[in-house]
Amino acid sequence: MKKKDDIPNKNNIEYIDERNDLKQLKVLIIEDHSLMRFAIKQVFSKLSNSQQQYKFVIDIASNCKEAYDKISLRNNFYELILLDIQLPAYPSQKLFSGEDIGLWVKKTLCLSSKIIVITLIKDNFRIQNIIKTVNPDGFFVKGDITPEALLIALKKIFEPTSTTYYSESITAYSQKLISSDFSIDLIDRQLLYEISQGASNVELQELLSLSKSTVQKRKGRLMDIFNVSDNSNRELIIKAKEQGFL
Repeated sequence: MKKKDDIPNKNNIEYIDERNDLKQLKVLIIEDHSLMRFAIKQVFSKLSNSQQQYKFVIDIASNCKEAYDKISLRNNFYELILLDIQLPAYPSQKLFSGEDIGLWVKKTLCLSSKIIVITLIKDNFRIQNIIKTVNPDGFFVKGDITPEALLIALKKIFEPTSTTYYSESITAYSQKLISSDFSIDLIDRQLLYEISQGASNVELQELLSLSKSTVQKRKGRLMDIFNVSDNSNRELIIKAKEQGFL
């Protein structure tokens, strides 16, 4: 007999708990690794069996395009979005990472949706940039996600006063952050993405609708941020990948 997780579902929607007396949360998990998607669903399943407050309707997206398509559907509202940062891009909508998905959701769509970032990134500067740009309601390093920690996060972000929740590792990293005026914005992320795809300087001007001098200025600023000494695009992309920006 098949387990519930094994039953095909063309919409990727799973009703983890069918009790009618609990508060329903429709959850979108945006994660590109199948094992991690399964692990997160298991956390929700265990949480469903261990508390009497929430029931969960789980939906899945595995890249920026799938996330964009699902969130854009009319009358398709998610109370909670679990958002990985390093995702396959959707260049036509200028969505190059989970960070861009988070910004798009917060600025243009579901202002009342709660966003919990889930990541393997452990670079202090990258974490700082995510906090600055997305300002998520919750923030987990993936190894910190447990049913108990998730329940604490849900209670904090869905309570009337709505406070943020950072997991133990994120709290530790954030305490090490130093004050910095540097921030990587959407244009910077698009610039890094296009360079990683082999775009020339002329192509960058066309793709980003920027002047030659502006492209050079932004590239120079990124070289400084990532401490690239020889003005090498290759080294810039390597360092951007190491810090989780690509």
